[in-house]
Amino acid sequence: MTQLPSAQSSRSNNREHLLLDYNPSLSEMYKLHFYEAVSDIAYLSLDKQVERLNKAVGKAKLLREANLEKQRSGAYYGLTQNIAALLLLRDLLQIGWKVKLTGAQIQLYQEQEQDSVTAAKNRIRKSMNFERRESLLTPSVQQFVRSMERKRIFNEKPCDIFSLVADGKKLMRTLEQSIALDGIERSNALQNIIKPYLQLVEEDKTDKFTGFRLSDIWRYFRLSWATPYRPTPGRNIFYLVRDRAQPCHPIIGIAALGNCVIGLKCRDDAIGWTPAAQAERLHTAKQQSYEHFASGANEIAKLLFNHLEEGIEAIDIEGITSRNTLHHPTIEAIASIETLAQEAAEERYEYLREEARVITPSLALPDTEIQDIATIQREDRASSHALFRRKRAAKLAALLRAKLLFSQVSLATHPTIGLPLLLWNDAGWTIPNDQGRATLRTVLNANKETKIGASLMEIIICGALPPYNHLLGGKLVAMLLTSPQIVRDFETRYGQTASTIASKIAGYEVMRPAQIVYLGTSSLYVAENDKTRLRQTNSSTPNPLSSKITTKSKHPSSASQYNRIHIPASIVGRTGEIHYECVGITGGYGSVHYSSDTCATLEELDTLLHQAKRVNSIFGEGTSPRMRKIRQGISILGLDDRFLIHGQSRLVYGIKLAHNTEDYLNGADQSPDYIFPINRPKRTTDAIARYWISRWLSSRLNYTPALEAVSNFTPRDIAISKEYHQTLNL
Repeated sequence: MTQLPSAQSSRSNNREHLLLDYNPSLSEMYKLHFYEAVSDIAYLSLDKQVERLNKAVGKAKLLREANLEKQRSGAYYGLTQNIAALLLLRDLLQIGWKVKLTGAQIQLYQEQEQDSVTAAKNRIRKSMNFERRESLLTPSVQQFVRSMERKRIFNEKPCDIFSLVADGKKLMRTLEQSIALDGIERSNALQNIIKPYLQLVEEDKTDKFTGFRLSDIWRYFRLSWATPYRPTPGRNIFYLVRDRAQPCHPIIGIAALGNCVIGLKCRDDAIGWTPAAQAERLHTAKQQSYEHFASGANEIAKLLFNHLEEGIEAIDIEGITSRNTLHHPTIEAIASIETLAQEAAEERYEYLREEARVITPSLALPDTEIQDIATIQREDRASSHALFRRKRAAKLAALLRAKLLFSQVSLATHPTIGLPLLLWNDAGWTIPNDQGRATLRTVLNANKETKIGASLMEIIICGALPPYNHLLGGKLVAMLLTSPQIVRDFETRYGQTASTIASKIAGYEVMRPAQIVYLGTSSLYVAENDKTRLRQTNSSTPNPLSSKITTKSKHPSSASQYNRIHIPASIVGRTGEIHYECVGITGGYGSVHYSSDTCATLEELDTLLHQAKRVNSIFGEGTSPRMRKIRQGISILGLDDRFLIHGQSRLVYGIKLAHNTEDYLNGADQSPDYIFPINRPKRTTDAIARYWISRWLSSRLNYTPALEAVSNFTPRDIAISKEYHQTLNL
């Protein structure tokens, strides 16, 4: 993960104050307008600040429209800078930053207090509320909500989306008979009252009770989430969790898997995908005995060479180099390939400038050329071909440099000597070798790229709807995501689907086994007491894998939905267990706190400056296009990565679905040994649901506030239209 420069900090009255200078680079004629706008809102309430900043943005946009025919003019560009600076400030204020004026100097400060779990949750939800309100005001969203809430006749019966929401009073009546029971008797009775099952959301499938498309049902209930929803590119799979014991099989919760973040250090350390992980493995083996050390070094070296050769073979070398260079790389040949990569990057930039003219009236190409470019799919444009030519050359050059260095340190013939040379600069094994580790990272990433999106997926949505959320339905949804039913569905959907990026780099269709063995996810928030405790745990050990939380008895209090989830394989007659393991904590930075209009303005600013759309959100262009757009935009304003700090750290969880998860992901094993039987997916889903009932639901019925919340809930309490009307009144 990127190392960010730290914000200034000071302490007083047990509070930590973070300070940021906020003086964006603006055109001279707009600096005064910007300062006046900030002065106008400096000492107002947050709501008033947001209101006045939005008005200032509106005025600037009206002025900019007058310069629409001169998009290259200083006035248009300067006004876009001004709008971007105002929008950035608005979004930062909404996540807790405050304005401080010292003469002509604008500073932002933030007081970090010891939040309780509830306070941390409310603060983060509040920070995300603006984009959520913005989404609800979108006409297309309003129309969708109305269509789902409107009464309709299906199978000669009236229904609407609320037909799929359980009535709290009715559910409580069915639960009351089991509340009087204890232990196994209560669990057995509950098996007939709530019967959860997984329903895969398929685009063309409809609900048999209401006629709604399953995808629309999922979308509607996702709108009730506190966090704004942003579709993720790549592989996705969506689920409804339903209760077949109740009329119309009401929705217990929703879930979704999506592509993982490419680089997440604490997760990669835990799996073994980093030089630090390999260093720890080697160091531990050396402490045991020389035999362990030699065996470990030989095994690591063998895997590294496998990753290296497979990575090289997976690159189309046409127009880049010869086969002879692959077998006998030289410094000169590698430098030549790197030159080709640079030329392809420059060529792509020129193509992007040409494509940008299509949407820029003052720079428009002749009509025939505009039509030619506009009708070509983004992935098939000249800029995309240049992009993958650059990627092929750059990746090949990096792997060949690794091959050359492996040869220089005699890794193949003397791994007990070569591997330490790559990892450490000294015989005492305390000073890391940055060049050697960078080379190892290149090779380890070559293997990781074959597993991301094929064997590793992220839980991007996981939660319960009322009234089941009061009955720990969130834990049920999280537990059901470990079912082999998910593994089978994913393999069915993507097992015969070629990898887009890998295929373009290889020059032929690359089919990878779609076998999920590892799920990752993160909490929405982390309370300050958890941050402090986890950091103290990490700093108290010299272990390079210090971001991994290994003491299972110390569960964080912040992410109650995932904590203490352990599912023994004995429920299906197997050995072992699946559990949610906290492997680390994120640094609290990213792009989540910037709204869609801010992101769009920053992107436009970058396009105007470079006369090219540099981030096109296509496969192969790079990870996190949203983050890159924002980073490029704030850089143009003269700001740095400190403005990506939002302070909303998250706990990172890993879920291993196979006994040999790490060995499979690292290439030591060729097939996964799943903990749950893959050939009985739905039976296992039912077994997990029954285990949830006995482990969690049964004891939850002793908690009176939860039962009262269930009884008081009515289906229309969840209506999105109610939130829409509240938004209009704000």
